[in-house]
Amino acid sequence: MRTLWVLTGAIVAALAFSASASATPPTVQVQQFAGESTGSYLCGFPVASAQSVVLTTTTFFDAEGTVVRQTTRSRAVGSYVGPTGLVAWYDQEMNGVVDHATGVQTIAGQAVRVTAPGVGILLHDVGLLALQIGLPPEVLFEAGQHGAMTIEAWAPVCAYLDGT
Repeated sequence: MRTLWVLTGAIVAALAFSASASATPPTVQVQQFAGESTGSYLCGFPVASAQSVVLTTTTFFDAEGTVVRQTTRSRAVGSYVGPTGLVAWYDQEMNGVVDHATGVQTIAGQAVRVTAPGVGILLHDVGLLALQIGLPPEVLFEAGQHGAMTIEAWAPVCAYLDGT
C-alpha cells in the first residue's frame, strides 16, 4: 500500500512538473481608474458622477503561449449627484471569465447597486450571465435580477436625484 502512495505521488509530481514546465505562466494585471463626469444621457437632466474602479485580470496561456482564458475581478464605487444636490451611491463587484476556445464569457456578481440615504436600493442588477461573444452578444444563460442596461431601469434613480 505504501508503494502505491509513493508511486502515485511520483506520477502526480511528474505530471505537475511537465505541465508547468511547458506552459507559459499566467500574467496578472491590476488597473485602477478614478474619474468624474457630468452628463444627462440617463436622466434627461445633468447628473454629476464620480467613480473609482479596480480591475484585476489574470490571463492564462497554453503551451504555445496562446491566450486560452482570462479572468477579471471588477470592483467599483461611486456617487451620482442630481440638480437638487441629493446623492445616490453606487457600487459594483463582479467576476468574469472569457474562455477563448469556446467564445463564451461568464459574468457573475453585482453589476450595479444604487442606494440612497433613507430610501434604500433604487437599482440592483445582480446574478449570472453566460454570453456567446459577438456583436451583439448572444445570451446563453441568465439567472438573477438584470435590466440595468436599459434607460427605463434608471427611472427610480433619476426620480430620486430630481427630488420627485
